[in-house]
Parts: sequence; C-alpha cells; structure tokens
Amino acid sequence: MNFYLESTRPQAVAARAWINAAYQRFPDDEKGTFAGRLRSADETQHYTAMDELFVHDQLIRVGRVVHEEDGKGPDFRIYREDTYVGAVEVCSLFENREWFQARQRHARIADELQKHIPLEQWYITFDLVRLHQQPSLKRIATWVKQQMAALPSVLEDPRMTTSPVTYKTDDVELRFRFIRRVSNSAPKPTDRVVMNGQISGGMVDSYLRLRSALEKKVQKRYETRSKPLAIFVGTKDWACSLDQFEDALVGNEQILISSGEVGRANNGFFGRNKERPSGKHQDISCVFAARNWLPWEPENFTTLRFDNPFATHDFPNDLLPADHTLGLVRNEQARWLEWMPSRPTS
Repeated sequence: MNFYLESTRPQAVAARAWINAAYQRFPDDEKGTFAGRLRSADETQHYTAMDELFVHDQLIRVGRVVHEEDGKGPDFRIYREDTYVGAVEVCSLFENREWFQARQRHARIADELQKHIPLEQWYITFDLVRLHQQPSLKRIATWVKQQMAALPSVLEDPRMTTSPVTYKTDDVELRFRFIRRVSNSAPKPTDRVVMNGQISGGMVDSYLRLRSALEKKVQKRYETRSKPLAIFVGTKDWACSLDQFEDALVGNEQILISSGEVGRANNGFFGRNKERPSGKHQDISCVFAARNWLPWEPENFTTLRFDNPFATHDFPNDLLPADHTLGLVRNEQARWLEWMPSRPTS
C-alpha cells in the first residue's frame, strides 16, 4: 500500500494517477467508504477494492453502472438508457495462505534490516529456514551488521558472493549470504540492501481455492431480474494459470485407462451432476478474468471469458469484451466448449 501512497518510482507515479482518475469516476458514498478500502493497509480490503475499481472503469464505457444498487449485490448493475441489461459480481482470489505468510515474515525481517543497514559495499540475501514465533528483529539486524563489518574491504574477485552463514535461535533460523556491490556510482539512500524475497512454493491448489471462492459467491443468491449475471475474478495468485482456471470451471483433466483419451472430471463450477442434471449455477452466465493487469499499465492486459454451457441467459458480448472466450459450441448430437478465436498462450 505504501508503494502507491509514497513511492516516487515511475510505476508508482503511473499507478497513482490511474487510481485517482478511476476513483473520480467511481460512485463512493458520502463517508468515503470505498476510498477507505482503497487506502487500507489490509491487503484483502485494498486489493478487492482495486478489483472493483478496475471492473467499474471497464463497464462505464458501455452504459450506466450502479454500484450495489439498493445497498446490496451484485456489485455492479448495468443500464442502457433506462433498460437493465445485466450485472457483474467481483471475486478476488489471493495466493496460497501459507506462501503469502512466508513472504510476509521474510519481508518484515528485510524491512528491519533496511531500516538499520544502509547499502554500501555489500548486498544482503537470506532465506527463512525456520520460524516458530516472531523473533527479535533488532537482534537480527545487530548480528547482520557484525557479520558485514568482518567482511573484507579489498577483493581479488569484485563479484564475490560469500559462503552462507546462519543466524539461529530457538525461535528462528536464517541463512545469509552477502554479495559484493560492483557499481562505480554511489548508492542512493532509497536503494534496497536486501536483494531477494522468500522463495515459496509447493502443491498448486489454485483451482480448488478458485472453485471454493466462486461457490461462496453464488451462495448469496443474487436477484438476477431474469437478466445475465457474470462473475469477474481478480487474481492476485501468481500460480493461478490458465490451466487452473479451466480445472476450476470445467473440471480437472482425467485420462480414461481403457482408451487413453483425455476428458474432464465432473467436478467443475460449471457442468452437470446427479443433483443438478440440467446444469450447475444456471443463473451465472460466465466468468471473466483479466490477465496481467497492472495499475501502472492499465490498458495492457488480456481479458478471458469462460461461458457456462448451461446458463439461462447469455452475457452480451459488448458489455465486457473479451480477447479469448471459452464458448459453447453445439450440434444436433452434442455440445462442447471451445476456445475462440484461439486458446491464449498463457
């Protein structure tokens, strides 16, 4: 959040300009409730508000948009002149909680080191090996300064990276390396002394969390007024690839042992099952996602659309235009989903 409020980097300046301009077009209440969410230090509040701001700015290009009409959802209802034509609900997807928490723990230590250690001759890189509870950040910073004071001032190889050294207590274990700075220009006061972030990963479960987030949205049972309703997914999950979206919406890929054919399990957000033989979530026309959207490059993104093959109402193509659509194709014998004009490459 401080990046948008305080940073003078070109990306922050451009993002700030877009956010301020888009907010001027957003119908906030007299108390500035939405502005409070945008400026919130709580990442969930901030990023869900950013997703809503983005969607609102896309929709006002095609009609009159009402935010939470009568104080309830869906998030946006769209009117053309006085005719109600459809609605969009916004759903934000965040990364795996454990991965996020690991990065946050690393970032708190990195910020403390930055506070006490200016960049001079050496960069710091470290990995968080173990953390049982919050350690003393000042003790860590003092220890790191002692380690750096003992590093040589003259080197045969100016590209030197030190061997790892470990800071270890009952609460925490950190593995440090120091990398020689080779630039001839003096460092700026704002330059970071810590080079890396925490490496995190494991089993990718984005499709499960996306499917769960969509199911929670439809539990609210929005009043559709017999018009199309779409869900827009704003994803902050770097692991949520196109494959993960497809698995979440149309079911996981599975291979038939007898034939070797690849099909889809009947466990997607869309599809049919014994309880709903005519189709799941028929009131949801489609799901949208914007890939690679960044507020400092607000026009440089790709919009994906995933149609519900059993939807009661089709979402108009011109309300939220898509670059790639996984749309319904049918003939007399069958119906299937197919990418149009083509499947995106990422």
